[in-house]
Order: sequence, then structure tokens, then C-alpha cells
Amino acid sequence: MNTKLAAQTVEFVAASSALNDRLMGEVQQSRSEKSAAEAKLQGVLDLMVSTGSVSPHQKQAAAGMLGNHSQSLDLLVNAINKMQSYKQASEKSASDLGQAVSEKEAGFNPKSKPQDSLSSPYVGRRSSEKKASDLAILAVLNSPSS
Repeated sequence: MNTKLAAQTVEFVAASSALNDRLMGEVQQSRSEKSAAEAKLQGVLDLMVSTGSVSPHQKQAAAGMLGNHSQSLDLLVNAINKMQSYKQASEKSASDLGQAVSEKEAGFNPKSKPQDSLSSPYVGRRSSEKKASDLAILAVLNSPSS
């Protein structure tokens, strides 16, 4: 019997066995990761529908996208881009101008009584109404002693 051939056969069987064990370990790990992802799939879909990220009629298409790793990463990239655009829109720099808001949004509650120049929240506002200074002048002009 050829001892060299027998030794090579034993080495081949040992290498094949080690490779087979390694591949089976990766298959088991892949299956466990896939089952864990499938367990979370329904919860993620329900969350996407409840937050309005996905319409109810698109739920099946979203499930298909989440089942495919490449398309799941596409969804993740789109979500990150959307969050970044919201973040940039919400940040203001010192050079940004403000926006006009209604009196209600500004927290200004107009009083039921008419406002004069002393009670108006707008300093120096032009008005056709009589001001406190006008009343003083009119009191002198309309004096009965003149």
C-alpha cells in the first residue's frame, strides 16, 4: 500500500471536514439571523403603517422590500436622507430671516376694549384713531374759555 497516497487522502478528508463544519456554521448563523428578522418584520410593518410611512395598500410591497436585504438598505438610505433634510430645514443660521406669523400663533390676544396709544402693543403705530397726545391738544383747542 502506498503510504503517501493514504496520507494525502487523510489530509483531504480532514480539510473537507473542516470546510464542511465552517460552511454549516455559516448556514446556521444565516438561518438564525433570517428567522430573527422575520420575527421583527410584522412589527416594523405595523409601525410603518401607523406612522404613515407606508400606506395600508402598500404594506405588501413594503414587506417584500424588507424581505430583501438590498432593498431594506435602500429604504434605510431613503429614511436617512429624509431625516437629514428635516434636520437641515429645522436648523436656522444667524443670517436666516424669520417668518411672519398670525397674531394667534404669536400669542397675541387682542383685547375686547379698543386700544389707544398707551395700551397698544405696537409702539409708534400710525392710526386714524385719536391718540392720547391728540386728546391733550384737542382739550386745549376745544377749551370753552377761548
